[in-house]
Amino acid sequence: MKFGFKEIVNTFGLCLLISTLQLAHLTLTSTEYRVNLRHGEMRHDLHILVDEIRQYSAFSGLDSSRLENIERAVDSIIYRYPINITSDKFKAEVIKLIAMLDDPGANITTHLQASGILPLRLRPMGDTWLALNEDEQLLDPEHPYITHIDGIPLSRWIDISLRFIPRSLRLSTSQQTQWLSQLNMLRAEMGLTVTDKVRLTLTDNRDSNIQLILAVQTDSPLKDALILKDPLDIESHAALISITDLTRFETNPLALKELQLAFTHPLTILDLREVTGNSDRLLRLLVSEFAGPEQFSGSDEGDRYLMALSQYRRSTDFKGDLLRPLNFLPFDEFNFFEQLQFSDISHTINNENAARFGHWYARRSPAVEKLNTNENKAHRLALLIGPECRQECEWIAYVAKSLPRVTLIGEKTSGDLGKRYGFRLPQSNIEVRVTASIAYSAKGQLLSGMGTHPDIRLPINETIHWQGLVTLLSHERRPGENNQAAVPELSLKRVETADSKNSAPIDLWRQSSP
Repeated sequence: MKFGFKEIVNTFGLCLLISTLQLAHLTLTSTEYRVNLRHGEMRHDLHILVDEIRQYSAFSGLDSSRLENIERAVDSIIYRYPINITSDKFKAEVIKLIAMLDDPGANITTHLQASGILPLRLRPMGDTWLALNEDEQLLDPEHPYITHIDGIPLSRWIDISLRFIPRSLRLSTSQQTQWLSQLNMLRAEMGLTVTDKVRLTLTDNRDSNIQLILAVQTDSPLKDALILKDPLDIESHAALISITDLTRFETNPLALKELQLAFTHPLTILDLREVTGNSDRLLRLLVSEFAGPEQFSGSDEGDRYLMALSQYRRSTDFKGDLLRPLNFLPFDEFNFFEQLQFSDISHTINNENAARFGHWYARRSPAVEKLNTNENKAHRLALLIGPECRQECEWIAYVAKSLPRVTLIGEKTSGDLGKRYGFRLPQSNIEVRVTASIAYSAKGQLLSGMGTHPDIRLPINETIHWQGLVTLLSHERRPGENNQAAVPELSLKRVETADSKNSAPIDLWRQSSP
């Protein structure tokens, strides 16, 4: 058959038509935003979720009952939605399933439209909750406490919100506040009608109640800022540094010098609540500056050299260097004395499901720099921590807990110390990340999911009364601290580091009502 000009044009036109139809099909069936999922699509995604968790989740490998609970919940979901399910509801079900893992590093990302949130801030005060606006002022000064939302007691909303929070984080005030703000998700969970208005009941805790009707917000809630109350009315100086990226201390010498300069103040405060990065440069610097002579000395060959051990889920998809970015190394990269400790620790760890995990890896002690042995040093360090202090920040908090002149302030960290593994649910286009490795201390105790408790508990969305905090820090004595060292009266000085100059500023100067 001979092809002339007409046949070539027709063939080209046919190919162009096929390509157009395929493009239209992909556009119309895109999972970027799906209002509903059919029963078969929902079941397909749920089975993928269970399979991925079974194979890659370190926390399901550590405790089989977590996976069994998820499997039973999946069977219930499949039974309750025999025809279809809305995308928003499916997202909520996936969040609850992930929460059953009690994995602090697990999270999901969706492309769904923004869900309605509460148009106010909630703040606990004893057994009650205050209702505040975005400026941290009371919605109604004469009726400061909130008792009902949409006519339902606040206690019921709290109970429902706990379904979305991992068990180990349910006592976190910031986590409770975050999930209580997810109004429409909680409404759907309780079977309430989703509207663009919300009815609030406020009280003075005596005999007067009022109701307010406000518009539901659809944008993301503002993250609660840690506020320093009246920081400028004190005479001396302290340094406050907000750190958002640990890798800057490796790549930017100026940032490191500015941090060392801040340590010349009587008190240095480092805000680590939302720091990222896996560089251990800051950890090594803090140990060399604030450790006592009896800690991390490394002067004797028989001293302990390793800080922690870790292992990841056994899988052909994971390479041997999976944990290297987290500063964990294999056995053969350590010297003789380190290998002795390596073997001792690994034999003390009792994991009934050890066959589900691969080889052991270890992390060296941060004592790799010369310690500041000046006995007259009196400067103090305060670290602001919370549930979002993760991975390397977790290690900083863990080590700093034992340093004599360091005080941890804020909320308990989440215990997120592992390597994450991500996958996508194809029908709903939900991206899921779970923790694929677990960590143990040098004493063989499980660290993953445990978290570090602060010395001074302060919900990270509350106001700091600065003078009172400074007075408390001035008189506090940590174990091993030189009792002759006295901390002078302090005031606050914000230090602009190379890190803070390139990041969004955190407003720590806003005044709040007494």
